[in-house]
Amino acid sequence: YLIGNIKVLCEYFYNPQQNNNFVKNIEQAPLSFIFHRLFLHLYPLSENEKTKSYKPDAFKKYLSEINCVYKSENKRNPNDLFSFILETLHNELKRPTKADLKIPKNVFNKKDVIQAGIKNFKNYDISKISAYFNWFELKETTCTQCNQTMYSFHTYHMFELDILNTSKYNKNKNNNANSNNSITIYDCLSYYQSRKNNVKAYCKSCHKNTIVNCGSKVFSNPNIFVFSLNRGLINDNFNNNLTDISFQLYEQIDLSNFIDENNQVSKYYELKGIISISRQLKNYVTFSKSPVDNNWYFYDSDNVCTTDINKIISEHDINYIPCILVYQLV
Repeated sequence: YLIGNIKVLCEYFYNPQQNNNFVKNIEQAPLSFIFHRLFLHLYPLSENEKTKSYKPDAFKKYLSEINCVYKSENKRNPNDLFSFILETLHNELKRPTKADLKIPKNVFNKKDVIQAGIKNFKNYDISKISAYFNWFELKETTCTQCNQTMYSFHTYHMFELDILNTSKYNKNKNNNANSNNSITIYDCLSYYQSRKNNVKAYCKSCHKNTIVNCGSKVFSNPNIFVFSLNRGLINDNFNNNLTDISFQLYEQIDLSNFIDENNQVSKYYELKGIISISRQLKNYVTFSKSPVDNNWYFYDSDNVCTTDINKIISEHDINYIPCILVYQLV
């Protein structure tokens, strides 16, 4: 339901006749075809075909065929599942290319690394998924012996927020900090960008393993930002190291201070969906904003009802533990 309410994907899968490549490769893209059928069910062409809910048995069956871990009835970590779905769709839909992935020769030149990284992305690994979901990481590693800074460029579908270490980092910064204070996306991004000292790595200038200082920045924001909080249920029990950490939700976030060298004017993102754990029922639920009527909906298995964004925010972390957040560029 969360992916089904992402408008750009809904429009793409809903009418595949508009996409020649999609139709041509439909037999080699079974998961994409299942999403096509799912969206037709969620948004039927006539009022008579409308239903309140949908149990995607075909979807679950296909997942179990390509990955045996989904054959089990046990609850699975939604972070892994969401990433697995995005990666599978990307591999099914990516543009055929014979281009070789080229690594920049001069890792000490920031501009060269960025240009090579973007060129590789455009020429080698583009799809409907990567075009909207991919964010880029520009990593800086400075050798403590020769003081040379090296750069590397990476692409990802999901952004993992390190809430556990962010919480520790915040406490260390302020010894009087209340352990019950909620952390935010901004706290996590600040920690992500903070330089990590005394890490052992290979220095291409010294040609040996040495102690380095590392820092990372988000380079170029995607249309859709998926944040993973890396927490979930383990055998129907809470992973207390992470689920006990209070996390503050925002309906809109401003990433201006965390995105480096971006040509896009807007860096404001609006909340579109949440995958959470119900504290009472100990199961996964979804809150998602529909692109059809702009209403928020609550999904719990085959139970679907409308809800309100203010209620959603106020009830997290009291009744629900957020696991995945989906934001879209405004």
